[in-house]
Amino acid sequence: MSSDDAQQIVAREPREREAIADFQLPIVDLTRAARSTLTFGCTWLDCEALMKFSFGLIMFLSFGVAVHAQTKTAGSICIAPTDKPASGEKSLANPSGGNLISTYSIQVDKMSPVVASNERPVRISSIATGRKHLVKIIGDGKVRQSFWFNFSTFKTKDLCLFFNSLYETWSLWDGKEGRAICRCK
Repeated sequence: MSSDDAQQIVAREPREREAIADFQLPIVDLTRAARSTLTFGCTWLDCEALMKFSFGLIMFLSFGVAVHAQTKTAGSICIAPTDKPASGEKSLANPSGGNLISTYSIQVDKMSPVVASNERPVRISSIATGRKHLVKIIGDGKVRQSFWFNFSTFKTKDLCLFFNSLYETWSLWDGKEGRAICRCK
């Protein structure tokens, strides 16, 4: 190795250091810039309060949406007035003739049974819409009929349950279809 070669290596070494330093400076500057200023133009410490406020606002709005969603997830069943049992033979002219049951109660899942009125409609409310339910029809203290249903099979969340005196059966309809029968307000 000649002295000229040695001088070239020594002279090249500071230039390489400068190139490396030049290359690293923008990275250091970008890191410092990211720590000190966000895109909103505030320093990191100033933006901490903004971030806490934003988080609180998002949580508050999420709570409001959850409460609103819960009110939408409750359905109801309107029980139409039942016909009083009539004397005489059952016929189209006398559909409640010969019916022996005088009082019906309706129980949804494990809720308390609700007595069906002969004079006015009765509403069972606050029924969860996201799962299936067991409805028991209790006549004079005995379970006479039971069935499962799910709100997802109906168009609305307000349903109509009515008693057909002629056939002595209960039917559950969509509230819009059974509006004339149930008449719940």
